[in-house]
Amino acid sequence: MRQHMQYLKEAEKIHERLRLFFYPKVFEEQHADTINWSEFTPVFYKNPVSPEPLKQCFPLMVFIFLLGFMTIPLARAL
Repeated sequence: MRQHMQYLKEAEKIHERLRLFFYPKVFEEQHADTINWSEFTPVFYKNPVSPEPLKQCFPLMVFIFLLGFMTIPLARAL
């Protein structure tokens, strides 16, 4: 969820920059031929990867162990 929120913030910054560039031109009724389209290149968001995989896996491991301990009484009943 944290990574998605970071992505949304970065997308908002990109859209803000584009909006501030294009809105004045739209309201001044400038033609698309007057814009230098080579200035615009695709922008890619690189998601920062956490260098601590154990920290990311900890909640999953806790859930697996809790689920395992909950099944021990059921396994004994068989």
